[in-house]
Amino acid sequence: RLFGYNAAGVADSDQGRIRLYVLALEDFAAHPLFGLGFNQYVKYHGNYSHSTYVEPLACSGLIGLFYLYPYFSMLRKQVYLIRRNKPGSLARLKQKEIFTYLCMALFIGVGIPYMYKDIPCILLGTIIASQAISFRELGERGYTSADY
Repeated sequence: RLFGYNAAGVADSDQGRIRLYVLALEDFAAHPLFGLGFNQYVKYHGNYSHSTYVEPLACSGLIGLFYLYPYFSMLRKQVYLIRRNKPGSLARLKQKEIFTYLCMALFIGVGIPYMYKDIPCILLGTIIASQAISFRELGERGYTSADY
């Protein structure tokens, strides 16, 4: 897609995805609060929507989008922690790393329904655990949050 390889096939694929997004938004418009029902998008349209956002919107309506709340809550927390820590500190760098990962994961979700898959969730947990271990080790070395 990025380098023009198989441009005709990619254009057809993009048009197909846009059509699936439009169908999902139409389903949402018809059933805004609760949606079509769990996994009903595939039943009605014969394919999944290729989006982490519009398919749950179509299937679960506004109520179903609450599953995204933890991700946006983590983003908000990361912004707070980045601002709180000293410029150039290890803690600030760690917060920027997790913030970048979360933004990337949320952006990728526009075209890939990754939240239904185990591997991205495991990677997110691994990154969060790595960050927690780093902070614990800094604390064991006698650093406080004011130091790092």
